[in-house]
Amino acid sequence: MQEVCTKVPDVPVKVLHCFRDWLAAIASVLTLSGIFQLAVPAMADDPMDPIRIASWNVEWFFDDYPGDNRSDLAKEQTSPSREDWRWKLTRVAETIAALEPTILALQEIETNQVLFQLVKELEEKHQLKYRYAFIPGYDFFTEQNVAFLYRDGLVEYSRREQSSEMFQSKDYYNLNKHLFARFEFGKGDQQQSLVLLNLHLKSGDDSESTRIRQGRLAHHWVRSQIVAGENVIVLGDLNTEN
Repeated sequence: MQEVCTKVPDVPVKVLHCFRDWLAAIASVLTLSGIFQLAVPAMADDPMDPIRIASWNVEWFFDDYPGDNRSDLAKEQTSPSREDWRWKLTRVAETIAALEPTILALQEIETNQVLFQLVKELEEKHQLKYRYAFIPGYDFFTEQNVAFLYRDGLVEYSRREQSSEMFQSKDYYNLNKHLFARFEFGKGDQQQSLVLLNLHLKSGDDSESTRIRQGRLAHHWVRSQIVAGENVIVLGDLNTEN
C-alpha cells in the first residue's frame, strides 16, 4: 500500500489538492503499482465511515472467451482456460474484499462482462455490494480499458476528447484509456463532491514524451476544477517506470 496524502485537520477533502504539483509535472512523480489507498475523512454532524479510494492495474483482466476480441494480442492474452479465468477472478475478488474500498479504479479491464462477473463474485462470495462504471476506450491494439468499482456516491461518469485546435497544436496526445467520475458524499451543507480521473498512460521506455503530452491533456481537463478549489484525484497506471 502507498499512502498518497496525509490528513489536514479541518479541511475535509482538500487534502486531495496535493495532486496539483503532480498535474504540473506528471512524468516525474507518483508512480503507481499494485494497489494504493487514500482515506478521506467525511466531516459532518453525524460521523460517517471513511472514504477509501484505491487503484489497481489487474493486468490483462480478460476472460477465457476470445470471440469478442479482434486483435491478435488481445486474443493471446485471454485466459487459457475456464479454470484459469475462475482462479484469477477469485483471487482478484479476495484482494478487493480484504481492502473493501469505497471506490476502486481499475486498469487493463477487457469488457463490462468481466466487471459483471467480478461484482457478482464479490456479492456472492464476500457479501459486498459493488456497482461499476465503464465506457469502452479506443486502444484497439491491446483492447484494454479502465473502469471504476464503487459502493456508493456516484452521480455521473464520462470520457472526454481534445478539441481539433488542441490536436493540431501537437502539445497534447489523446488519452485512449481514461474515465472521469464524480461522487458526492454527505448531505446538505456537509456534502462533499469528488472528481476522479482514472488513467492508463502509454507504456514503453520510448514513450516518455507521449506520456508527458497525455499528462498535459489530463492537466488541461482538471486544471479549472483544481483552481476553483474542487476536490480532484488523478490516479491509475502512469507507466512512469518500465
